Amino acid sequence: KTTFTSGDQIGVYAQANSGVLATANPYNVLYTVNAGATAITSTTPIMMNTGTATFYAYSPYTSNGADNSKVTFTVQEDQREQTNFNASNFLTGTQTITVANEANNTSESLSFTARLALLRIAISGEFGKQATDVTVKAKKTITWTPGANSDVSVDDNSTANIQMYKETTADNATEIVFTAFVPAQTISAGTTMLNMTIGGRNYVYKPSTDKVLAAGKVNKLSIEIATDPILIASSGIISEVT
Repeated sequence: KTTFTSGDQIGVYAQANSGVLATANPYNVLYTVNAGATAITSTTPIMMNTGTATFYAYSPYTSNGADNSKVTFTVQEDQREQTNFNASNFLTGTQTITVANEANNTSESLSFTARLALLRIAISGEFGKQATDVTVKAKKTITWTPGANSDVSVDDNSTANIQMYKETTADNATEIVFTAFVPAQTISAGTTMLNMTIGGRNYVYKPSTDKVLAAGKVNKLSIEIATDPILIASSGIISEVT
């Protein structure tokens, strides 16, 4: 579950349906989560005169969406720190609002939906639990189009090595977990998906079948590594890079 905290930034677009907007350019207006994390505020809030309008919101805010056509978002390539990990979670929300006149402008709620895939790599086995770093080779950039369809498209030319966040686990845990936000995509069988540092040595992981990473879901891959140096896991082949 994703929750907003004080200082988080949200971009909002508005489209008049049967009404009139008092705001001249209601495109990518910056709102900020307040100190109590109970509301969002703006120095230039979008206002309506009368009628119905639909609001399209997204987070984290980016200034590259200044027109009314699209927002380009790129996940952080280094998600090892929680701040960068959280900043890579792209969300969108939609709400339709009706007011009788400008004096009746009120606050409304927005529900957000996760638009990226959360990749979760769980590594078990005595040797595997020594992993200190995991990098996923994946596409990193999307374009979101605010509107009725709220389409998200993935830039096929944006492949990068994305360093994953290592979750805190107990000393006696049976597995260690690395996570990262990436756009929805399919990583083909036999291609390098992961680079892992285990016991001070570098390994690559190639899946034996296509790995489909779905948006709005936790996509879990479990890998058991009991021995070294060249290993065949149930889900793919792991080999040392020398």
